[in-house]
Amino acid sequence: MLAKLKAHWHKIGLARKIIEVVVAVMLLLSTSPSLAVRFSILTDAEPAVAVSCHPKYDPDSATILPGTAIGKWVFPTYTIYPQRYSGFFHEDTGTSIVDFQIYRILIFNVALPQVSPGP
Repeated sequence: MLAKLKAHWHKIGLARKIIEVVVAVMLLLSTSPSLAVRFSILTDAEPAVAVSCHPKYDPDSATILPGTAIGKWVFPTYTIYPQRYSGFFHEDTGTSIVDFQIYRILIFNVALPQVSPGP
């Protein structure tokens, strides 16, 4: 098995090696919910916030955010606390995001930014 992997690695080109390493890192960054939140922030071009934030599970936000329940399931929500961070500016919505809804697919987590309801 290891010999096949080494032969494969030597046979492929540099571009494919880079793609395979990037995909492997993306999969590793989505194994825990907090890392999935950081990866979501990183993909929205905010590396400073992604490195310095500490997303925490917020059980109250899941009931506040609209569309969090599908049937009998309620998806967990992770929050970057506004007391410490002002969130990050999301280009698609034009708002500052502090809440992320977590969807689990097998062992991987996907964090989607959620716009908090206004007052």
